[in-house]
Amino acid sequence: MGGGISIMWAMEKEDIARCLEEIDGTKEPSLRTLRMAKLLQSLFAERGSRIIVVGGSAVELLTDGLYASGDVDICFDVQRPPMRVIAEVMAQIGATGGVRSYRRDDLFIDILGAVETLARTEFREIDGVSIAKPEDLIAERVLMSIYPQPNPDARTCAEKLLAVAESGELPVDWTEAERVAALPEYGVLDELRSLRAEVADRCGTWSEEDRSL
Repeated sequence: MGGGISIMWAMEKEDIARCLEEIDGTKEPSLRTLRMAKLLQSLFAERGSRIIVVGGSAVELLTDGLYASGDVDICFDVQRPPMRVIAEVMAQIGATGGVRSYRRDDLFIDILGAVETLARTEFREIDGVSIAKPEDLIAERVLMSIYPQPNPDARTCAEKLLAVAESGELPVDWTEAERVAALPEYGVLDELRSLRAEVADRCGTWSEEDRSL
């Protein structure tokens, strides 16, 4: 997946306008998400902050759009910038809302806090954008699928993430993924193993019907 936007300098209004025009003209949802993340990365980097795409947005990018989140969820590698800084960035892209949830046209942007990670692996990178670790995301999505009550949408998300991993398209450190899942913060090792086995059984015949679940 190619984002098409590569910014290595302080952005002028014309640069931002060009990027927004490119984003607005992008019809493929996951590519649009990636391009918005790249723009936000550049704008926050100018202010000394590094963003990490997390949550459903990270799953969307790691599965190359197999799972669609419909928003952009970002955390920061150290700490959340001051609200004034965030408001300035959101103003630059013409987003409305606050304090943590913004909207630009039909794209929602959730600005969260410092990234939380228990995995010992590295953050992933797609076209220069830092993405949450799949070893964290797998445990997180499995937990969300069963607590505080069964959640079919979260289960579908977990299944699609596992399917891409089982296919070999997304390398995953399974020893680390299981270690994270077994930690008290998640406690879903048995559930992960069960769901992974279920997905692996059908991975070879993952149909278009499965992809649209």
